[in-house]
Amino acid sequence: MSTGANRAFDMLSSAIASGKAFHAFFISSSDEDAGLSLARRAAALCCLGRDDEPALLSCPDYHQLKGEETGAKEIRSLIDELSKASFGGGKRAIVISNAHALSREAQNTLLKTLEEPPQGVMFLLCGNADGMLSTITSRCAVVRLGHCGYDEIEAELIESGASAADARLYASLSCLSMGHGIRLFKSAEYREHRDRSLSALISALNGELPSQAAKALAKAGAADALTFMLSFMEDALTASAGIGRRINNIDRQDAINSTARRFTSAQILCIIEMITKASESLYMASGGDMYPAAVIDGLFLRIIKELKQ
Repeated sequence: MSTGANRAFDMLSSAIASGKAFHAFFISSSDEDAGLSLARRAAALCCLGRDDEPALLSCPDYHQLKGEETGAKEIRSLIDELSKASFGGGKRAIVISNAHALSREAQNTLLKTLEEPPQGVMFLLCGNADGMLSTITSRCAVVRLGHCGYDEIEAELIESGASAADARLYASLSCLSMGHGIRLFKSAEYREHRDRSLSALISALNGELPSQAAKALAKAGAADALTFMLSFMEDALTASAGIGRRINNIDRQDAINSTARRFTSAQILCIIEMITKASESLYMASGGDMYPAAVIDGLFLRIIKELKQ
């Protein structure tokens, strides 16, 4: 876990140990895995009195929901469950990952509970706070996790079994996310997702609409696909403008240099803004299963249109 995450855990640990912890926390992080791990560790302290994630998963007083799979009906069912006594008479913890993916109806249902929280229950929401109703985040203590450093990610990768060379490579490709770095190292499927994301972006930069790419990228993870694209364009800006920043996508050096030569810094900045807005729209709206694919398709069309002007 990164230095920042450890500091956040120490803060949560002290609050829980004091018996005066707030009833709801929102862990805002660009690294989904880091945010969820922090939430689970805090939940384990709440339910078990110790930092023990594996044991937490079998604890009857612990509940975990995924925002993208949770509607108002599931929130109401959870509220009904919380109205009953806890299994062991102790405290209970609720973790909701990707809370920004909750529908507005689900968020409003949850809001009612946060306004009048049941005794002995701690809510730990994870995700992007910008995608939440302000009335929810105002009722939570917000914990913000920053990016990890390359050295931290390399060290964690080596601890996970990577060679020094692989650790350097995947730390560089990680977009400064511990979760991304570890998944790139461990999962060939995740590496393929990154490759498809960058290949689709390069096709759009060449004026070609990538056929069926948006649907495939959305299915594998639209947010991660956009993160990979953003990292590539930031590298292109570095190469174009001569900014003294290291190139992250070192396996795509030729494509980065080609992009930097073909487009002006202003054009690259425009595409970076397009990708950023597409990422924000994923957090701000819940449009069903087809929505992420539509966001990516729309991004490709805007890039092609912009570069034709």
